[in-house]
Amino acid sequence: LALKDIENNNPNRVYGVGIHIGPDGNKSFQSTSGTLFAKDYTTAEGIEISNTITDGGFIGNPSGTISRKTFGGQMFQNYSEWASSTSTILSENDLKVNLQSAVNYFENTRGIILHTEIDVLSNLEDDLSQVVYVVQDSTISPQSVPSTWNFPNNTDLNYVHKDVHIGCIDGRGMGRQITEENKVDKDGNVLNGNKYYLNYSYRLPDQYNPENIHLLIYVYNKSTFEIYQVIKQDIIE
Repeated sequence: LALKDIENNNPNRVYGVGIHIGPDGNKSFQSTSGTLFAKDYTTAEGIEISNTITDGGFIGNPSGTISRKTFGGQMFQNYSEWASSTSTILSENDLKVNLQSAVNYFENTRGIILHTEIDVLSNLEDDLSQVVYVVQDSTISPQSVPSTWNFPNNTDLNYVHKDVHIGCIDGRGMGRQITEENKVDKDGNVLNGNKYYLNYSYRLPDQYNPENIHLLIYVYNKSTFEIYQVIKQDIIE
């Protein structure tokens, strides 16, 4: 709810995603239990991400990062701090990378072709990578909730999980490094300047409705893990 409020207050400027995992890739924080809590929301890429970026500030859930930027020496924050940190980043408005994307979805094969353009602004010399999350808009399954919500046995049987990470388009949790080899347009022409092109192909698993799926595309600094820019791309436009 806290994340959705931030998104709603900053339309088209903030995008959230729920990666279900614990510190250092520990799945015990998201373990299944019996038939009621049988849905496993963890992903191999989510575990890879957690193993790579976890710092001492991530001691349990709910916890999250705001563009993986460090505040007070820590990357991970309690949800009560997210709104303030988001406002700080938006106020700085320090755009280092501009992203554009286009997608083709082929209904018969459930294939997705994604084209991305990365325009690195100024003379940024950071070592950059791009990641593409595959995200489920919403799904319903039981969830343990606070007693103050007044659900029987502190369980909401019809809890709506929002923006659930179901994997990465290329299976790489930390993405693809952006190199000089990516300075080639769709026609194979080598380009000058700071524009790069990365393309992806993916088959959407049968259990997912393409109208309930979107992609989050972001570029980050490989040394600090800070995310410089993110955009959302719907599968069905």
